[in-house]
Amino acid sequence: MDKKGTEYPTVTTVELFILLLIFGMLAYMTVNVDISNEVNAIKSKDLGLAISFIGSNENNVKLTYNFEGERKIIFYDNSVEVSNENGESFQKSGFNLDKKISFSGMDGNYLSLTIKKTGNEMTIK
Repeated sequence: MDKKGTEYPTVTTVELFILLLIFGMLAYMTVNVDISNEVNAIKSKDLGLAISFIGSNENNVKLTYNFEGERKIIFYDNSVEVSNENGESFQKSGFNLDKKISFSGMDGNYLSLTIKKTGNEMTIK
């Protein structure tokens, strides 16, 4: 039998375990924050700027645009939408093209895109 005051109370052990568990869950949530919205916004703006730049260039241009992971790309008349491969957290960004340039972009999931401008024709695959 232990002397009075030398036993470690069970309640204190359980409370300490619960506090450590809560701290661990909070630390995990802080580290694993979903930043896909911000990444897709940056990718969308960057892709829109690349399309605008290539469209304004007088020379023939071919550019391969690589994503860090698979992205779903949807093209509209003057904008492009970038989202995760499953369509979540989409971001839309506009681009400017001269009216005499014919533009065709194929929607789909991409790891990389090839933007090609020949004369007044621009294709994205």
